[in-house]
Amino acid sequence: MSNMTPHDKIIVHQAFDEYHKKTCIKFEQWNKRDNDYIEIDVVEDPNVCAKSNLCKIGGYQFAKFSRNCLSMAAVVHEMGHALCLSHEHQRADRDKYVSFHNCTSNQKIRDPDRYTAKGIYDYASQMHHRCHQCEYGGWPSAPNVTKCGMETTPGLSVLDADTINDLFDCQDSLKTILNCLLLIFILKEGINWISEFDFRLPTSSMASRKILDY
Repeated sequence: MSNMTPHDKIIVHQAFDEYHKKTCIKFEQWNKRDNDYIEIDVVEDPNVCAKSNLCKIGGYQFAKFSRNCLSMAAVVHEMGHALCLSHEHQRADRDKYVSFHNCTSNQKIRDPDRYTAKGIYDYASQMHHRCHQCEYGGWPSAPNVTKCGMETTPGLSVLDADTINDLFDCQDSLKTILNCLLLIFILKEGINWISEFDFRLPTSSMASRKILDY
């Protein structure tokens, strides 16, 4: 069961609004006919910051946040994973843009099978971890980049929004109405936020069952 406070719910709504403003993603109430859903949970667990499933897996899936890590940026990030976005700093060509040269056990490795590099490398992506740390986003190769990810914005970057809008054909109004991603959230018994997926994803994305830590 979730331990969400009224303030926690405001933060979640702020993250939803970011998607509403910049993409065709819409959040609506879950109903009993829906079988596939995400439960958003705030947990009192020092070993959890934020984690979620990648893409739609069918049935129950989750996005969990510790009290100390819950923020608009963290919710936007984990919902990005639910929409099949992986970490920007793990894309196949990341070594051209960030360095982990002096890192050892905490180095973030590339994940080419789950993220195909597309377009400009986006240091401002909400899917990019903080820079200048081995366990997060590495060191930017571009000399003028001093901040990455949530350090630059609590919301979606321009390229984040473009990626989602392209993935779900948001620029085609008819397809948006008929085929676009629909995430459905409901406040259940004043405690749990539930979300329902009702959308089409590429076959390879449908098969993904990876859990991503923040």
